[in-house]
Amino acid sequence: MTADSIRLDGQEIALSHLDRVLFPKLGLTKGDLIGYYRRVASVALTHLAERPLTMQRFPEGIRGEGFYQKHLPDHFPDWFARAELPKEDGRMTYAVLSNAASLVYIANQGCITPHIGLSRVDRIDRPDRLVFDLDPSDGDFAKVQDAAARLRALMEELDIVPFVTTAGSRGLHVVIALDRSADFDAARAFAHDC
Repeated sequence: MTADSIRLDGQEIALSHLDRVLFPKLGLTKGDLIGYYRRVASVALTHLAERPLTMQRFPEGIRGEGFYQKHLPDHFPDWFARAELPKEDGRMTYAVLSNAASLVYIANQGCITPHIGLSRVDRIDRPDRLVFDLDPSDGDFAKVQDAAARLRALMEELDIVPFVTTAGSRGLHVVIALDRSADFDAARAFAHDC
């Protein structure tokens, strides 16, 4: 075991198992992931910050057992931002990324993929993003690329500027920004009409 710590955003973050290989094919370690998240934090946080976070964690690497974690674990430090939000049968406390320290902290927890909500915690009922999730039913990525190009063309006809991100190992997300004037039902209806 390798243990270390890093000081970021005024917080001391204990790091562990930095030499644990998370991506065996590439030989990338948890230390590499932490370094990457630290380097991209200023750009990544423009998309990730102030949203409820679902962590996709792989403590033993991507070949090990992974799991999704929505609720904020008890062991997260007091400085880590959080939001108590309604859910179907009550309330849940979510982790919220707010700075580079929080991004490094979740990487140290084995969170390879941070999944974010479509709205910010200050107005949780008003999405500011709409995502079209395109995955091939038969593994043919060319179909996904074609669908993304067609969707982009449709959005541009509507004077909407989308952007595309990768999604998992074989899909794409076409993302459009919303102005938070509509609720989720209206956003969903627009997506279905497209």
